[in-house]
Amino acid sequence: EPILPGEPPGSESVLKRMIRNAPNDAWARREYALSLAAVNRMEEGFEHVEVAKLVEPNSPSNFYTLGHLYHRSDKYEEARDTYQEAIRKSVDNDVAIVELFNIARDVGEKRKPS
Repeated sequence: EPILPGEPPGSESVLKRMIRNAPNDAWARREYALSLAAVNRMEEGFEHVEVAKLVEPNSPSNFYTLGHLYHRSDKYEEARDTYQEAIRKSVDNDVAIVELFNIARDVGEKRKPS
């Protein structure tokens, strides 16, 4: 059963197997966290990002992934701060830059009167 619609069957099991075989694979942890976020399994996703941060503490990808989880959890301030940290660590982190704009849009839409 795929974790995301449109993904090949077994993608979750492949990531889980990668993590089981190489628990310190930060990339696999981040990818799994993003997949979990897509199905609103945020707490599990946060746990995997924390492991990735222990393995690669300065990786901008950790901060992007963490920002994505915060954003999906409607924790905009935390998301903004972690995206900014991703940009500080890698000034050309296009994804984090775009996500900062998306947060501004999302916050603006939530503030509009109904």
